[in-house]
Amino acid sequence: MDKTALLKKVRALAEHGVGGEAENAEKLLARMMKKYGISEAELDEETRVRHDFTYHGGEEKKILKQVVYKVTGGYTYELVYTASGRKVRTQLGADCTPAEEVEIEYLFDFYKRLWEKEKDAFLAAYIQKHRIFAIRADAEPQEMSLEESIKMSALMRGMSDESPLRAIEAGK
Repeated sequence: MDKTALLKKVRALAEHGVGGEAENAEKLLARMMKKYGISEAELDEETRVRHDFTYHGGEEKKILKQVVYKVTGGYTYELVYTASGRKVRTQLGADCTPAEEVEIEYLFDFYKRLWEKEKDAFLAAYIQKHRIFAIRADAEPQEMSLEESIKMSALMRGMSDESPLRAIEAGK
């Protein structure tokens, strides 16, 4: 990764980070700019050009669209073509500055990883809510932290109370 791209990532963290994270990133940015002799003007290039971003699956596509909109206030291009003219189904294009491109890539990677983690928690709560498991006397209970238990309970409260029995009774 070139120095300018690294500095832009650190600056994005300084501008959009929370609390101590933002303060530390700001200090690091100042040190790095001095060390590499890169000015604020070089980081502030405002020319918007089209950049293509790769995603995998519908969920990632939605996350990428939201990140692009959050960073640029603009929209993505659905149709991205290869040099040979074939449509690419796993890329979206967006008009952004080089700094915005770095920020989009960083945030997209962060939110993809977070989504995978949250999706696992949601699935576990879904299984518990709808009791999609066998009740066995020989099964070992699994340990769960208080924080995980509170999170699971909150997720379960927000889910539908539908059941297969009620669906049969209603004729569905």
